[in-house]
Amino acid sequence: MGKSRNIAAMLIFILANLTAGAALAQGPSPQETWVLQQAAAGFTADLEQKFGPEEKSRVLRGRFLEALLTGEMSGFKAHRRGVSIKNALIPDYVSLRSAEVAQAVELQSCRFPMGLDCGYALFKKSLSLDGSIITGMAMFNGMKVESDASFNQTEFQGGVFFEGANIQGRLSAHEARITGKLGGQFTNLQVGSDADFSQALFQADTFCSRMRVKGNFSIFNAVFEKQVFFDGTEVGGDFNGINAQFKHPQAPVYLVNLKVGRFGLFTGLKSQGGVSLAMAQFRDLFLGSTEPAKMIAYKELTLDYAVVERVLDLRNLEADKFSAKKFTAKDLALLDNVRVKDEARLESSSFFILMLVNMAWPQTGDKVWLDEMTYQAIHARENVAEEKPGDWLKLLHLLQISRFNTRNYSQLESYFKLRGEQDRADEVYIQGKRRETLEKWWRPTSLATFIFWDLLAGYGRKPSRTLWISFSIVLLGMLFFDPKNFDPSFLGGWGWLLNGDRSKTGVIRFFLSLDEFLPGVDLGLARLWQISQISFGTLLYYHFHKIAGWILIPVALAAVYTQFK
Repeated sequence: MGKSRNIAAMLIFILANLTAGAALAQGPSPQETWVLQQAAAGFTADLEQKFGPEEKSRVLRGRFLEALLTGEMSGFKAHRRGVSIKNALIPDYVSLRSAEVAQAVELQSCRFPMGLDCGYALFKKSLSLDGSIITGMAMFNGMKVESDASFNQTEFQGGVFFEGANIQGRLSAHEARITGKLGGQFTNLQVGSDADFSQALFQADTFCSRMRVKGNFSIFNAVFEKQVFFDGTEVGGDFNGINAQFKHPQAPVYLVNLKVGRFGLFTGLKSQGGVSLAMAQFRDLFLGSTEPAKMIAYKELTLDYAVVERVLDLRNLEADKFSAKKFTAKDLALLDNVRVKDEARLESSSFFILMLVNMAWPQTGDKVWLDEMTYQAIHARENVAEEKPGDWLKLLHLLQISRFNTRNYSQLESYFKLRGEQDRADEVYIQGKRRETLEKWWRPTSLATFIFWDLLAGYGRKPSRTLWISFSIVLLGMLFFDPKNFDPSFLGGWGWLLNGDRSKTGVIRFFLSLDEFLPGVDLGLARLWQISQISFGTLLYYHFHKIAGWILIPVALAAVYTQFK
């Protein structure tokens, strides 16, 4: 069966060539004769201008065109400017596969109902199909163009295939339209200068994987209605994706492992399925919107393992999920008016300067991951131009809503210490220890730690808090500890205590209260004060006073020791 198919295919090939040869042997038509004259003189052969708008009067045979471009036309020599044909209808399938074309070729606003095959052809000079319509398949796989290739406003209705093609100059496909179901295949395409697909339309799946563009690559204002893949593509200059639209309802834009030598410009880029920049590399990356009133929304934005050598600028965008695991920004990372709704993951990411401006994070529990995230400097503020005194609390709030990790707190504490902002460092330390304690708040040890070590001394960072509480209790004790309850024999030698001298009485009350408060310390007054002579209310306070001293003094000493340590 397979052998029969091969024989049939061979027969068809032989018959096709015999038919084409016979057709060519018939001699050129008036239109073809005129085209030869124009090409020999170096002029553009505009068939519509010469023969009118009707297509039947503008027909060129496919075999004629093949022979013209490959130098097989007997007695014909093209002008040094090359061959330029406009508004022609080529009803036959045109095959230049593996052919060598020495002159520059312009086939502008021509129509190819049966398709065009330039696979593995070599064009020694430029190639242009501007404004042409190719209804059948357009095959350019393996093609090599030693100068520029232009497909501006060209419409590919039967799919276009550029796998492994090599354009040594500039590739221009401005306002090109790929409308067929077969889509566009540009895998392994190499371009020696710029590649311009600005304002192009892609109605089917498009594959731009592993492209190599030495200059700039542009999809500015381009529209992709189905899936598109740029994975593994390398761009030596800028990647201009400004205002590009990706309309697939679920699939993200695959820019995975994309390498861009200079700017990645994606402001205004719209994608219903999100954007994946995992493992991508940029010198500078800009994504989002330049206007706060025009927020860009993504289902998911992925920067996992990506690297930005200088500036990362994400602004005025919303994302249901934002993932930047093991992401690296070596200079400034600016997140300005970025709003993450459901999940934010920055585990093991690395920043030199991280600037968070008017940032909104998921507020539900454990939806922000910051584990092992590092930075040299970090700022949070409402306005990028001004930092207010209370803005630093936004950083603390970020830690509070993220999944608990002691390293996150210790890193922010160290950062404030290095800046000489000890009060902020202490507050971060306290909040971290408090959160660690309350993770298992039901345990008696956790409750005791929270009450006696957190609230009273700020985990040793606020010893003055304990001292002020102690001093207040001692002052309160002056109201309850009446010197009249001293031992009568003691009072006999201290008659001035009974004479109503308020200043002297106040001093004795203070030291009596202090003597009762300090555990293990004897100032000589407490043991001469007769507890049996006091009222029930004073007795209750007396016990509170003693217990408070037993608690507060050891806590204060421990806090002071912690400060010295």
